[in-house]
Amino acid sequence: MTVASSIESGFFDADSHMKWFAENRTLIFGISATYIAALKIGQNLMRDRQAFKLKHAMVIWNAALALFSVIGSIKLLPDLLEAVANRGFVWSYCTTDSLYHDQNTGFWSYLFLLSKVIEFGDSFFVVLRKRKLILLQWYHHSLMAINVWISYPYIPAIGRWTMTLNYVTHAFMYSYYSISMGVTGIQIGQMITVVAISTLAMMRKLTGDECDGPLGVLLFAVVMLTSFLLLFCNFFYNTYVKKIPGSKME
Repeated sequence: MTVASSIESGFFDADSHMKWFAENRTLIFGISATYIAALKIGQNLMRDRQAFKLKHAMVIWNAALALFSVIGSIKLLPDLLEAVANRGFVWSYCTTDSLYHDQNTGFWSYLFLLSKVIEFGDSFFVVLRKRKLILLQWYHHSLMAINVWISYPYIPAIGRWTMTLNYVTHAFMYSYYSISMGVTGIQIGQMITVVAISTLAMMRKLTGDECDGPLGVLLFAVVMLTSFLLLFCNFFYNTYVKKIPGSKME
């Protein structure tokens, strides 16, 4: 069942989508490899060309992703808040419940997965405008897409936190792209939180307590998110702290 048919029928069949992604796990590796190769080819093609302005295109792109992220936040945030307030903190990251199958949260969890591939477009704007393409850019996008694609069929409960915080962060990021220092700070806060949540879930799994989601998925999430956190902190330091006039850390 496609996204379009799900919308037309008014019914989202999560199981059919999970089955497809479970049967096509390796596809995302090819997509990510193509993405990285295309960036390299694009950089070579742009080497002796003038940078594209793309001002209007970027406004439309950021506005579309901002709107998408705001709606995603509206759909998932109430579930997270209700889970923490009424079910408890541990329940919120260890019990999947209907997160992936509910008509609202399930559908927007699925769209979250698809959006990670669509967001590859961010990097192509960097290349076409001849801006510096840093490791954080393509590493974050490609590994995030691989992670959500592979873990989706396993319906890990930590998704309640990771997806919701990502939606909220991106809602700010794409809406207020000009305040980049604040956005990076929000991203670092997001990473610290999801690393902590994923680690707590993994520790409960290791001690034999109930916590939805395979140990392998949780371990991969911890390693991946920790690497993101380190890269974001390094980016923040090099971009903002070292540039502060008179800073002792210059």
